[in-house]
Amino acid sequence: MKILKQAGFTLIELVISIGLGLAMIAVALQYLIGSSATYSATETASRIQENARFALTLFSDEIRMAGYAQPGSGSQPGFFFRGTCGAFNPCTANGEGTLPDRIAIWSNPPPDDGSERDCTASALAANAQIANVYYLTTASNGVTSLMCRGFNVTTNQWNAAAQPLLDGIDNMQVLYGVRAANGTSRYVNADSVGDWSQVLSVRLMLLVSSGSENGGSPLQLRTYELLDAPPLEYTDTFIRRPFSTTVVINNAVL
Repeated sequence: MKILKQAGFTLIELVISIGLGLAMIAVALQYLIGSSATYSATETASRIQENARFALTLFSDEIRMAGYAQPGSGSQPGFFFRGTCGAFNPCTANGEGTLPDRIAIWSNPPPDDGSERDCTASALAANAQIANVYYLTTASNGVTSLMCRGFNVTTNQWNAAAQPLLDGIDNMQVLYGVRAANGTSRYVNADSVGDWSQVLSVRLMLLVSSGSENGGSPLQLRTYELLDAPPLEYTDTFIRRPFSTTVVINNAVL
């Protein structure tokens, strides 16, 4: 008490000062925790946007070029390859139930730096027709990746090993815009396309995540609806967003 009196403090004043100090520390900690959570949420949202932008741009560029053939290269490729690609039969396929779809975009690609290449940047023989096959695989850690592998339609064999292009593409659903008899188009899945030469456009929907689990996201059931697929349900801590686009095939005769 003598020390407190010499310092000009009473015991009550000391307790109040300590209490105020602890309250200020608690407020500062709460602010730091909130800032960290906000930063994490913003970073996750940005990564999801970047993944979606990359994937949709990639698909848009590829689909627009479906059916392309270099002048004098021989027979005209179709838009989407429906034959057998190794274990994929057919190569372009509608996933059963909530399973992701698979799409094989068929063309005779223009030279890149003097060489024709598939979607993995592997070189092709001159004037080879290639089906770039896009599909999804899920690793043991739960992360799903967009894969691509080039199938050489000319030689009827794979051109190179499959390559992952992007993590965090958790589902992919594809519908094809088919020209109807009255001149309009209707969107159907791969199993319902009767004449692939009458496909004019593609409607694509992706379920995109950041490619990693989010520690700040609660473990709960989340449901998503993608085009013609049944509702997709996930119980984990991944944050996901659906993105879609519709792409017209440049080489389709309108």
